[in-house]
Amino acid sequence: MIPGFKEAIVGMCPGETRTARVMPEKAFGRYREEFIMRVDRERLPVGVFPGERLRARGPDGRERTVTVMNVTEGDVTVDANHRLAGKELVFDIELVEIV
Repeated sequence: MIPGFKEAIVGMCPGETRTARVMPEKAFGRYREEFIMRVDRERLPVGVFPGERLRARGPDGRERTVTVMNVTEGDVTVDANHRLAGKELVFDIELVEIV
């Protein structure tokens, strides 16, 4: 659960509703240009296309999802930012039950 959502529901009672705005730093983080990378075309499956999402292992060994941004004969540009990075999120919350 993202921190901003968790903070938004603190103090709510069952039946209560609320609209919460969550800034990027309390959600999926800011958009980071350094997460855009070029990868040798031969390292990726044949037929990848812009907009496609792939699973990749980062230098730290963790698996993450990347979005293909551009494909050329020699390389593929991918974006490892979360799709909601840099976005302000708005939630309409209704607390139904506390378990």
